[in-house]
Amino acid sequence: MTVHQSGIKNKAKELFTQLGYDGTFSASRGWISKFLKRNRLTSRRVTGHAQKVPANAGVMIRAFIDQCHNEVKSKGNH
Repeated sequence: MTVHQSGIKNKAKELFTQLGYDGTFSASRGWISKFLKRNRLTSRRVTGHAQKVPANAGVMIRAFIDQCHNEVKSKGNH
């Protein structure tokens, strides 16, 4: 889900008014930063660049799955 910081700021200011708080609230950069941290949210830039999947990805995945199966079998858990 894409949410812009400006959207968070606008909603916070709207809620401040709706809830009837006195004073002023600007939803500063510092407030937004602390809000994101408190709620374990991250701010990331959307890019058009994606990492390329290695040409041998299928082989690597199959080898990993086989290794996992072998580990389970060696521990006696079928």
